[in-house]
Amino acid sequence: MKLQSAMEYLMTYGWAILIIAIVLAALYALGVFNGTAFSGESCIASFGASCKSIITGPGFFRVTLGQDLTHRMYNITYAFIPQSIPLPTTSPNSIFDYPKGSVIGYSTTGYIIPLLEDNGETATVFFNSSHTLNSVPAASTNSISGNLGNSIAIPKGIGTTTSGEIWEIYNPVGGSVSKGPFLTEEVGHISIKIN
Repeated sequence: MKLQSAMEYLMTYGWAILIIAIVLAALYALGVFNGTAFSGESCIASFGASCKSIITGPGFFRVTLGQDLTHRMYNITYAFIPQSIPLPTTSPNSIFDYPKGSVIGYSTTGYIIPLLEDNGETATVFFNSSHTLNSVPAASTNSISGNLGNSIAIPKGIGTTTSGEIWEIYNPVGGSVSKGPFLTEEVGHISIKIN
């Protein structure tokens, strides 16, 4: 008798349980249960890169960047390139050869990070709208002073969003900041919501 009662219960409510399971699986696949869906911040790192710990505020954001591959990078610069800006050239002439409108990142060492070793070494990089390239510096200079200004690349309004790419230009062999070769790589795609 109990077995018959259990079978009737499963037949009656089994379809509802199955439908609920399918809906939950679909919501999970869409990322509804992912914490970044609520915070509005995500950084999807490119192969071999790391991009984590995003903190935002009006007109700025901070992120921890690094690389997981087994090569050293010297004299590294980072830039946030909003979606509406063209991506940088694959053959940069200097460590600041980013497109006009890019937001140049800076760390505790300034605009240039001297060295990132392999094995997951990271640097905390700040991006502020007041550090936007108004013009691309000459290849012979290692300075961006006089080339920076304000922009709305990183919005200031609470609740506003922006997205784009973070790129790095670096020297793979070390030496002088002004001498190449210089390489450029995409670090990741970032989406932020100003808090």
